[in-house]
Amino acid sequence: MVLTSNEKRAFFRQQCREALAAHINDRLGLVVAPSQVRLQPSVGDGQY
Repeated sequence: MVLTSNEKRAFFRQQCREALAAHINDRLGLVVAPSQVRLQPSVGDGQY
């Protein structure tokens, strides 16, 4: 099965969210659902 570029991006985005949620849990002990992980905060969220 050949994936379109959008499907590939969605696949890797989901993998990244899952990995980041696991990392947050490992480091901070916080349980965050992958669907709640923001990969790129919007400009309105301010600086870190």
